[in-house]
Amino acid sequence: MRICLYYRTIDKPWGGANSFIVNLRNFFMKNDVEITTDINSQYDVLFLNGAYKAPGKMFDLSSIRAIKRYGYASFIKRIFGQKRKVKIVYRLDGLRKIYAGVNSKMDTIQLQCLPYADHIIFQSKFAHQIFSDAGYNGNNFSVIHNGVNTNMFNIAGRDFWDGKYPLKIVACSWSANPAKGHAIIARYADVEGVEVHYVGKWPQNISSGKVICHGPLPQREIAEIFKQSHVFLFPALQEACSNTLLEALACGLPVLYIDSGSNREIAGEYGIELREESFERSITYMREQYGLLRARIENENKKFSIGCVGEKYLEICQKLCHGSDS
Repeated sequence: MRICLYYRTIDKPWGGANSFIVNLRNFFMKNDVEITTDINSQYDVLFLNGAYKAPGKMFDLSSIRAIKRYGYASFIKRIFGQKRKVKIVYRLDGLRKIYAGVNSKMDTIQLQCLPYADHIIFQSKFAHQIFSDAGYNGNNFSVIHNGVNTNMFNIAGRDFWDGKYPLKIVACSWSANPAKGHAIIARYADVEGVEVHYVGKWPQNISSGKVICHGPLPQREIAEIFKQSHVFLFPALQEACSNTLLEALACGLPVLYIDSGSNREIAGEYGIELREESFERSITYMREQYGLLRARIENENKKFSIGCVGEKYLEICQKLCHGSDS
């Protein structure tokens, strides 16, 4: 089987899609799947991610339409190329209108591309609901949470809180969008008995206060900071399926999360819901439940891995190639 991963990744921090596609590509290759990024080459399955063909670069919908109809995007190849049928797998996150509150060409592309997909993978039940509300009513879909590179993000050699030292909290986002909850992160740094670290871009118009900011870092360095921390703080709004949240869980970090988007769906069994009316109370609950949450994360750690998730993606592609979509 040959798959076209129509998303050119970059080797620097750039959001969850870039990280996930790197992980998925590596998983496929380890499982003897041939990979190409050339949309006009030979392949069995075209794998699309949202509206993008690379970080910050949207794909041309007419190319996808042509592949669905003719097997090729290139006009020359349509005429002279060997005829073929390509199956299209479409991985969807969310709509920018929902998580950023703005209208976007990205949303238009995603909604118009839906009919061309043979199988759609929604990253969460929340993501499926977003597109259902926008008009999607098909049954050619699966809900699969993202998976992380557990060669980096794991519980090996990490420090767990023993109750004797300040609770070391970490938050992380490559985006400076205020919807990521930077103001809440700064307020947690004022709580007595905690130390708050932040990895990523911090918005200029929000004071970081006592937060220890590290700036954007490579994944391997992020993983090391996670392993030196005790709790992950995730106050982001309307997230469809955060890779960063899953990376933190893979590192054994119980989560303080805000009940928005898919956060409860992903972290509800492994964390404490934060409530703005009492930051101190959330920390108290976390201290009380820390051992239980930590044990639960350790027992179920495999589910966060790209190995577990990649098997589900691979099965979908194999079924499509053998003529079934169930």
